[in-house]
Amino acid sequence: MIEINVLKRFLIIKILDDRINKAQIEEKLDNSIRNLFQNQEDIFEFTGESGATEWNLAHHLAFEIQKEFPDYQHDIELTKRTSGFKRPDIVIHKRGNHNSNLLVVEVKYRRSIKEDIDKIRKYWFKKPLFYRFGASIKLNNPNSFDTFIIENHP
Repeated sequence: MIEINVLKRFLIIKILDDRINKAQIEEKLDNSIRNLFQNQEDIFEFTGESGATEWNLAHHLAFEIQKEFPDYQHDIELTKRTSGFKRPDIVIHKRGNHNSNLLVVEVKYRRSIKEDIDKIRKYWFKKPLFYRFGASIKLNNPNSFDTFIIENHP
Protein backbone atom coordinates (compact mmCIF):
# COMPACT_ATOMS: atom_id res chain seq x y z
CA MET A 1 0.00 0.00 0.00
CA ILE A 2 1.35 3.41 -0.96
CA GLU A 3 1.84 5.77 1.95
CA ILE A 4 -0.25 8.95 1.86
CA ASN A 5 2.89 11.14 2.03
CA VAL A 6 4.40 9.34 -0.95
CA LEU A 7 1.25 9.88 -2.96
CA LYS A 8 1.04 13.56 -1.97
CA ARG A 9 4.66 14.11 -2.92
CA PHE A 10 4.15 12.45 -6.30
CA LEU A 11 1.12 14.66 -6.99
CA ILE A 12 3.09 17.81 -6.09
CA ILE A 13 5.82 16.81 -8.54
CA LYS A 14 3.26 16.03 -11.23
CA ILE A 15 1.66 19.45 -10.83
CA LEU A 16 5.00 21.30 -10.81
CA ASP A 17 6.64 19.42 -13.65
CA ASP A 18 3.72 18.06 -15.67
CA ARG A 19 4.72 20.21 -18.61
CA ILE A 20 7.83 18.07 -19.13
CA ASN A 21 7.44 14.60 -20.63
CA LYS A 22 9.80 11.75 -21.47
CA ALA A 23 10.15 12.73 -25.14
CA GLN A 24 11.11 16.28 -24.15
CA ILE A 25 13.71 14.95 -21.69
CA GLU A 26 15.22 12.82 -24.45
CA GLU A 27 15.25 15.73 -26.89
CA LYS A 28 16.90 18.03 -24.34
CA LEU A 29 19.56 15.43 -23.48
CA ASP A 30 20.28 14.69 -27.14
CA ASN A 31 20.62 18.44 -27.80
CA SER A 32 22.98 18.70 -24.83
CA ILE A 33 25.19 15.91 -26.13
CA ARG A 34 25.29 17.37 -29.64
CA ASN A 35 26.17 20.78 -28.17
CA LEU A 36 28.95 19.22 -26.09
CA PHE A 37 30.49 17.66 -29.19
CA GLN A 38 30.03 20.86 -31.19
CA ASN A 39 31.40 23.20 -28.51
CA GLN A 40 34.26 20.90 -27.54
CA GLU A 41 35.26 19.09 -30.69
CA ASP A 42 38.42 17.86 -28.97
CA ILE A 43 36.64 16.32 -25.93
CA PHE A 44 38.14 12.89 -26.71
CA GLU A 45 41.62 14.12 -27.70
CA PHE A 46 44.25 13.60 -25.03
CA THR A 47 47.98 13.10 -24.78
CA GLY A 48 49.55 9.76 -24.06
CA GLU A 49 49.58 10.75 -20.38
CA SER A 50 45.85 11.29 -20.05
CA GLY A 51 42.53 10.03 -21.33
CA ALA A 52 38.78 10.52 -21.18
CA THR A 53 37.00 9.55 -17.98
CA GLU A 54 33.32 9.37 -17.16
CA TRP A 55 33.78 12.00 -14.45
CA ASN A 56 35.34 14.44 -16.88
CA LEU A 57 32.72 13.81 -19.55
CA ALA A 58 29.88 14.14 -17.01
CA HIS A 59 31.33 17.43 -15.79
CA HIS A 60 31.37 18.95 -19.27
CA LEU A 61 28.00 17.46 -20.22
CA ALA A 62 26.35 18.83 -17.07
CA PHE A 63 26.92 22.40 -18.22
CA GLU A 64 25.25 21.67 -21.55
CA ILE A 65 22.32 19.96 -19.83
CA GLN A 66 21.88 22.94 -17.50
CA LYS A 67 21.29 25.17 -20.53
CA GLU A 68 18.31 22.99 -21.48
CA PHE A 69 16.76 23.25 -17.99
CA PRO A 70 17.16 26.93 -17.00
CA ASP A 71 14.57 26.74 -14.19
CA TYR A 72 16.59 24.07 -12.36
CA GLN A 73 20.05 23.71 -10.85
CA HIS A 74 22.52 20.97 -11.68
CA ASP A 75 24.96 19.18 -9.43
CA ILE A 76 27.64 16.64 -10.19
CA GLU A 77 28.62 13.63 -8.07
CA LEU A 78 26.30 14.79 -5.29
CA THR A 79 26.39 12.53 -2.23
CA LYS A 80 22.98 11.22 -1.20
CA ARG A 81 22.97 9.84 2.36
CA THR A 82 19.65 8.04 2.02
CA SER A 83 21.07 5.96 -0.84
CA GLY A 84 24.07 4.63 1.04
CA PHE A 85 26.19 7.60 -0.04
CA LYS A 86 25.87 6.66 -3.70
CA ARG A 87 26.58 9.55 -6.07
CA PRO A 88 24.71 10.08 -9.31
CA ASP A 89 26.82 11.59 -12.07
CA ILE A 90 24.47 14.53 -12.73
CA VAL A 91 21.24 15.66 -11.08
CA ILE A 92 18.83 18.30 -12.32
CA HIS A 93 16.74 19.55 -9.42
CA LYS A 94 15.89 22.47 -7.20
CA ARG A 95 18.17 22.46 -4.19
CA GLY A 96 16.94 22.35 -0.61
CA ASN A 97 14.05 19.89 -0.87
CA HIS A 98 12.93 16.82 -2.78
CA ASN A 99 9.82 18.37 -4.32
CA SER A 100 11.46 19.14 -7.67
CA ASN A 101 13.91 16.32 -8.23
CA LEU A 102 13.49 16.21 -11.99
CA LEU A 103 16.29 14.17 -13.55
CA VAL A 104 19.17 11.96 -12.54
CA VAL A 105 21.78 11.15 -15.21
CA GLU A 106 24.42 8.44 -15.29
CA VAL A 107 27.17 8.79 -17.89
CA LYS A 108 29.15 5.95 -19.40
CA TYR A 109 32.12 6.08 -21.73
CA ARG A 110 32.03 3.12 -24.12
CA ARG A 111 30.50 0.82 -21.46
CA SER A 112 27.16 -0.89 -20.94
CA ILE A 113 24.36 1.20 -19.46
CA LYS A 114 22.26 -1.64 -18.01
CA GLU A 115 23.67 -1.38 -14.50
CA ASP A 116 22.99 2.36 -14.53
CA ILE A 117 19.30 1.80 -15.23
CA ASP A 118 19.13 -0.65 -12.32
CA LYS A 119 20.96 1.85 -10.07
CA ILE A 120 18.60 4.68 -11.01
CA ARG A 121 15.55 2.58 -10.17
CA LYS A 122 17.09 1.27 -6.94
CA TYR A 123 18.47 4.50 -5.48
CA TRP A 124 17.07 7.59 -7.18
CA PHE A 125 13.44 6.66 -7.88
CA LYS A 126 12.61 5.67 -4.29
CA LYS A 127 11.72 7.50 -1.12
CA PRO A 128 12.73 10.17 -0.18
CA LEU A 129 14.33 11.30 -3.48
CA PHE A 130 11.71 10.34 -6.08
CA TYR A 131 13.48 11.70 -9.15
CA ARG A 132 10.88 11.94 -11.90
CA PHE A 133 13.15 10.84 -14.76
CA GLY A 134 16.34 8.89 -15.07
CA ALA A 135 18.75 8.73 -17.97
CA SER A 136 21.74 6.66 -18.85
CA ILE A 137 23.96 8.14 -21.53
CA LYS A 138 26.66 6.19 -23.29
CA LEU A 139 29.22 8.38 -25.06
CA ASN A 140 31.21 6.46 -27.64
CA ASN A 141 32.71 9.23 -29.77
CA PRO A 142 31.55 12.58 -31.18
CA ASN A 143 29.49 10.80 -33.82
CA SER A 144 28.00 8.09 -31.64
CA PHE A 145 26.02 8.14 -28.41
CA ASP A 146 23.08 6.30 -26.86
CA THR A 147 20.50 7.81 -24.53
CA PHE A 148 18.08 5.69 -22.53
CA ILE A 149 15.34 7.47 -20.55
CA ILE A 150 13.06 6.02 -17.88
CA GLU A 151 10.19 7.66 -16.05
CA ASN A 152 9.39 7.11 -12.41
CA HIS A 153 5.88 5.88 -11.68
CA PRO A 154 5.69 5.48 -7.87
